[in-house]
Amino acid sequence: MIPTAIHIAAGEMLQQQLIPALTCLQKALARKAKEFDKIVKIGRTHLQDATPVRLGQEFGGYARQIEIRHSTSHARTRRAQRSRHRGTAVGTGLNCHPKFSAKVLAIISKETGCTFKEAKNHFEARSPLRIPWSKRAGS
Repeated sequence: MIPTAIHIAAGEMLQQQLIPALTCLQKALARKAKEFDKIVKIGRTHLQDATPVRLGQEFGGYARQIEIRHSTSHARTRRAQRSRHRGTAVGTGLNCHPKFSAKVLAIISKETGCTFKEAKNHFEARSPLRIPWSKRAGS
């Protein structure tokens, strides 16, 4: 039950707090990129002055970084909301009612306001989420 509780808490927090906050931040940075587009400043590279850049270009880069992280947060939310809960210690469902997980997840979804679904494969769902740095969204 503890891993299930962690997934419920993570899925709820991601959906109800992180995703909306990232959306708000990305929109604010995009607005600032437009607002600051005519401001020219010194660009820096390797701690040295470089060519002139527009401040709007920099803020556009910040907005894009948040947009990319936003998409990976959606993927993590979906992962957190695929429950591996099966009502048994190792997830086989042995000696457990066949609809136990579906019924429990329906109650949890109703209580949290988030959609939780049973994982297609409980053994896959038990593995940790690993996203290699070279395969990040948008890279």
